[in-house]
Amino acid sequence: MNILYTIIFSIMSGLAYRAGGSDKFPKWVRRIGCSLCFVALMGLYGAFVSIATSLAIVLSMLMLYGCLTTYWKGEAIDVMWFHWIMTGFMYGFAAIPYAWVTGKWLGFWIRCVVLALFTVIWSEYNTDVVKEEVGRGSMLIATMPLLIL
Repeated sequence: MNILYTIIFSIMSGLAYRAGGSDKFPKWVRRIGCSLCFVALMGLYGAFVSIATSLAIVLSMLMLYGCLTTYWKGEAIDVMWFHWIMTGFMYGFAAIPYAWVTGKWLGFWIRCVVLALFTVIWSEYNTDVVKEEVGRGSMLIATMPLLIL
């Protein structure tokens, strides 16, 4: 069931990520939608096992929300490859409270690297903004099983 949940929430996150990046929806749709997908999937994985873990997941969600507000660049600057690496890495790094509390560092670091590499490659070589944003939003959730290694 975890695989099915991961696929469903990856799709939902991809759609929320794209919606929040379009002109048709407010930006908070990306921030809240992807963050809620993170928390919901952690719940379905059974990760809310203690008060400390629950607080770490909520703090990770809030950090992810913050990471979804920036591409780590100035306003007048186009997004360059190194901004994409930082963006992907920070999407993964937002889960550091969870890794800290659970001690699941290997999956955490692998996820940070995978998201950094995926984000830079996907964003640099995709010319379709819809496909690009759906992909980034989906991968944000698709890599979550690494957190429970």
